[in-house]
Amino acid sequence: MSLRDKISRISYLGLTLIYAEFRHHLRKARITVNDFAAYLCIRPSSVSNYAKTGEVPRTYAMLAVLMGESVDRGVPVADALARYGVVPEATEKGNERQFDMFRPTESAS
Repeated sequence: MSLRDKISRISYLGLTLIYAEFRHHLRKARITVNDFAAYLCIRPSSVSNYAKTGEVPRTYAMLAVLMGESVDRGVPVADALARYGVVPEATEKGNERQFDMFRPTESAS
């Protein structure tokens, strides 16, 4: 199945990827759930909790498929992302950093 077919299958009508297949793509990319969460600046439990429902959101699915396919084509995921400044970040405080960027700053007047 081509990459285009895989992504089309995932994104058509909002279909989701089953968690086991999601983990398969992460393993192909040599990425752990903890690494995946760190790239997205979320807690690992926010990803692993999808094992309970058996499905992951479309955005997670598309990222995992692309990561797995890139390794199949000889492009290491971590190297490719690092070239653009995307590196895993520890999330001790969860999503606070994401919320902080929307807080108004005090004016200098």
